[in-house]
Amino acid sequence: MKSTNGFALVSLAALLTTAGVALADDPAASRPSTHPRNSLGLGIVSAPTPFRGAENRLLPIPLVELYHKRLYVQGILAGFRVLGGDGLHLDLRLRWSFLELDPDDSPFLEGMSPRDPTALGGLALEWNRRKLQVSGTLLADLLGNSNGLAGSILASWREPVMKGRLMLIPSLGVAYQDAKTVDYYFGVTPDEATRERPAYVGTAAWNPTARFTALFKITQRFNLVVYLAGQSLDNEIRNSPIVDDSWGYEAVLGLTYSLGSR
Repeated sequence: MKSTNGFALVSLAALLTTAGVALADDPAASRPSTHPRNSLGLGIVSAPTPFRGAENRLLPIPLVELYHKRLYVQGILAGFRVLGGDGLHLDLRLRWSFLELDPDDSPFLEGMSPRDPTALGGLALEWNRRKLQVSGTLLADLLGNSNGLAGSILASWREPVMKGRLMLIPSLGVAYQDAKTVDYYFGVTPDEATRERPAYVGTAAWNPTARFTALFKITQRFNLVVYLAGQSLDNEIRNSPIVDDSWGYEAVLGLTYSLGSR
């Protein structure tokens, strides 16, 4: 089985939701509210894997944003608004994490056990003040693959230009992965160790993240989405013998179609 995504440390949920709406979640994420309507679309993502010897791929992805009262779906993320008022919101979140290790992706990984993608669930707190949005998430592995936690803090600024036809959204933040998560995906057990691949035990990691989203209204219904995200990997990840990058990135180009009023 081949990996379905590359550099997944930047939350792919954030990537899809910013594009459908939206760094990983990711890790880790809540999207800036930009689209006034439900929408469907399609995009292409490039996300190199940090694992040694693995190749980058271009993958098609669905871009979805749907709302019904307090329920919403944003790409690979679903949520329920528990509390909301005066710009402060608390949500229950469920999302899919594509982060995985497939030994078939690289000869260097041969002999290692697969690390599987998983479902993450937990809480998201979001504060909005005019053009500024600050969000934080804390999510747990619901399938018991790593039994770990992942979280994020992200600040985003929304700047409309061209009389509102173009929305620019720069973001800065940090993504967190606890020791269980880092050790599961980037650790090397004694049984997997070789002369070139020594045993390694991962510990908790904090990964600084930067993102940029541009949403351009082509017509009243069609919107062009450009999304770029970069992340500096913590030493606890980059020191793993199966990792050969200190940085990762994601890039998305997509087209969405607005369905109707939210």
